[in-house]
Amino acid sequence: MKSKLMKTLAIVAVPVLFSGCLSDRALILSVPVVSMTDSNVPKGQAVSQGKAGTARYCLSDKAISTKERTVGLIDELVTRGQKASKAKFLTDAQLFHAGGECYELDFKAGVIGAAGEKKEKAPAEGESES
Repeated sequence: MKSKLMKTLAIVAVPVLFSGCLSDRALILSVPVVSMTDSNVPKGQAVSQGKAGTARYCLSDKAISTKERTVGLIDELVTRGQKASKAKFLTDAQLFHAGGECYELDFKAGVIGAAGEKKEKAPAEGESES
């Protein structure tokens, strides 16, 4: 009787525990600054952190970074992040496996300014700079 109960518990508990592991995000890669459009920060300029964002890509989604069949996972996520944030650079970029066939890139939009320049808070969407 005890053996049958243990087998039943194992049959129920193992998939539950395993599915819990699959739903958690797992960090794959972390980089301080990344860009798909610019290879260098302009001379005399620096990149500081702006608004935080997350880009998501699932393998079944249509790629926006290339028309080829093979899609670079990081390329796709950085392209999506830059497009969403309208930033040339992304800072504090962290690539996660988000479960199943999906991946996410957490980032902060890179704000370019003179090196050593103190950054002012950017106006919220819909507000004008005055």
